[in-house]
Amino acid sequence: GLSATVANAREVASWLSSDLVESRWRPVELKEGVICNGELHFPGETVSIPSRRDDLVDLVEDTMNQGGQILIFESSRRNAEATAAKLARVVSKRTEKTRQGLDLGQNEGQRKKQGRVQESLLSEKVLATGESETGKKLAECVKSGVAFHHAGLLSEQRAIVERGFRSGEIRAIASTPTLAAGLNLPARRVLIKSYKRYEGARGMVAIPVMEYRQMAGRAGRPGLDPRGESFLMAKNDAETRDLLDHYVHGEPEEIFSKLAMEPALRTHLLSTMATGFAKDAEELKRFVDSTFYAHQQDAWHLDATIETVLDFLIESQMIEPDLRPTPLGALVSRLYIDPLTARIVVDNLRSKETTKITDLTLLHLITMTPDMDTLYVQASDGWVEEFIDQHYGEFCNEDNYDWMMREAKTAALLLEWIGEAEEEKIADRFRVGPGDIRRVAETAEWLMHSAGRLSEHLELGATFRIYQLEKRIHFGAGPDLLSLLDLKGVGRVRARKLHRAGY
Repeated sequence: GLSATVANAREVASWLSSDLVESRWRPVELKEGVICNGELHFPGETVSIPSRRDDLVDLVEDTMNQGGQILIFESSRRNAEATAAKLARVVSKRTEKTRQGLDLGQNEGQRKKQGRVQESLLSEKVLATGESETGKKLAECVKSGVAFHHAGLLSEQRAIVERGFRSGEIRAIASTPTLAAGLNLPARRVLIKSYKRYEGARGMVAIPVMEYRQMAGRAGRPGLDPRGESFLMAKNDAETRDLLDHYVHGEPEEIFSKLAMEPALRTHLLSTMATGFAKDAEELKRFVDSTFYAHQQDAWHLDATIETVLDFLIESQMIEPDLRPTPLGALVSRLYIDPLTARIVVDNLRSKETTKITDLTLLHLITMTPDMDTLYVQASDGWVEEFIDQHYGEFCNEDNYDWMMREAKTAALLLEWIGEAEEEKIADRFRVGPGDIRRVAETAEWLMHSAGRLSEHLELGATFRIYQLEKRIHFGAGPDLLSLLDLKGVGRVRARKLHRAGY
């Protein structure tokens, strides 16, 4: 099945030699519009709501007056947190009065008391996940039945927010667009507060229609709402008309194959040969000719890129000149890492003397790979250059200094993580959320395991140290705690206490 937001579904069906079955059915009717100066503009209809000259607050209060919930999509984490904090201050009393699921036979005082108890319990659950600055902000918001949701939160914190929204304890969530992708969390109303996002050198760029449809599609709770409503926010009548034309009446973009990009080709060509799907050049050509890329345009456009990738795989000793996979190539394919990641790891492990390899050397090594998303270096991160100067001999060779800065900052975060620094202090120094720390650590653990497997396969000297570091990354602990961490239910904090007690 395909999402309704795919414009060229017929082309995809043709590629698959299948019949296209289209349906515009939704379990709940969706009305799409634009809010501007207290008015809800739908195609052919305009509705006024009680206005205090703040469309965000007006729409949220109007939704809560009707007993509904609302999702607000923001362009950044910072904006999501700021919006949630603003709403928490404004709508706390309204949240208590409209809370769902309470006994209507209770008097007003009893209802308010029970509402405050529920909010307090939810807040305590958030704080129990860890008292980071982000966690404290979230706990304060949920006291008022409002929350924010983004990838910087811990998975446990996101789960609390999602459960609270489903139960009705949380009535409004301000989120980054990640909530719209793959998460079943519908609401009576959706507000897309910003339809632009920052994209580096391009500045603020309007989101695609396809992404708008994903967010708007969250509106409407089956079995609970007569209909769902989604809104974009405009500043004036001209912008209102533009948004209605481009997004509400607009068609989503077509999808295109990304196979022509070298990273995708490296992985897929090696996998195709390592699994025996293509055993020679002729079978490989048939495979490429059967792809969606070849269906959309002539496959000969790929010839030069394919030749470059095959040369790289042969030079990296992952395939033979006749395209048969080598044992190394088969291992790289099973590890599901970019072949360039494997090449970087192998080349650096071979070139470094084992006695000169430190924890930082290995941490920098995995941050150099294309499979690691490195941290952004801000103007206030002058300490990163000092860190590089202090540990220069421990780093792997890196020609691009801008990349080196990002890699070094990410490696420094991991070094503090395995050094048992408090998560709150790491989050504050590196300006990241607790969820970011865990995400970086999880990726690093996977890549360190892959490095260990490659080192073991090639019988390189750093294998034991790499596997030990993998375990330390998993727990965020020093090497002296590893035996204690094998005990069930013992984490890094408890293990350190046991170690200090002489165990």
